Amino acid sequence: MIQSTSVEKALKIIRCFNEKNKDLSLNDLNLKLGISKPTLYRLCYILVKEGFLSKNKEMNTYRLGVNMLEIANSYINTSNFVSSVDNILEELSKEFGETVTIYKRDGFYRKCIMRFEAEYALRYAVQVGERLPLDKGAAGKTILSFFEEDERYRYYEYIGTDKIEQEKFEEALNNIKTNGYYVSYGERDKFLASAAVPLFGNGKKIFGALGVSGPIQRFSEKIDKENLNSLIKYGYILNNLVKHFE
Repeated sequence: MIQSTSVEKALKIIRCFNEKNKDLSLNDLNLKLGISKPTLYRLCYILVKEGFLSKNKEMNTYRLGVNMLEIANSYINTSNFVSSVDNILEELSKEFGETVTIYKRDGFYRKCIMRFEAEYALRYAVQVGERLPLDKGAAGKTILSFFEEDERYRYYEYIGTDKIEQEKFEEALNNIKTNGYYVSYGERDKFLASAAVPLFGNGKKIFGALGVSGPIQRFSEKIDKENLNSLIKYGYILNNLVKHFE
């Protein structure tokens, strides 16, 4: 009898996750696969470290990680919904004349999962897979504003803010949540401006954000109510598509 290799076992673990089984514990995986818990723990640790799984430490469960999306993109980049997203990003980029990015929440960070770059030689570019903070920049703060209250305060503790800073954050985040968008100038980079709207996944939980970014001077000259309404409109459209990425 040929024994399964570690790679085969890891692939079997990944295949356990689907629409009906988004979150699984070691016990769940043990029952499904019959692989010993020490082996499952070791393989899941490696898969989490490499971004193919993510771990909910409070619930002690696992789900597919964002790196699965990056690999899947090379396979599904001709599918209808990905093509539709690409078309939306291209349209929005042409309307603003700036780089457009979709960020997905990745724990206490945001991760770029799709982008369409501006045609200007001087433009803002972020790499797919790059992780950025949540406390600086339009996309980051937009995502953070839709955290549950207890999650926000855990985040404040994570980044080391005091009570006065927390109160300022809460006021700013409440305004973002009320307005449904946020525009930032020089928060993460003194030469960069950006605008963002939230994107919601299944169960209307915060998925990430749709952002437009560019050099401050050029960006500030073109940002107006009409453009912000367009960004909000595209955000509504994308909300029906990003569920495919969960």
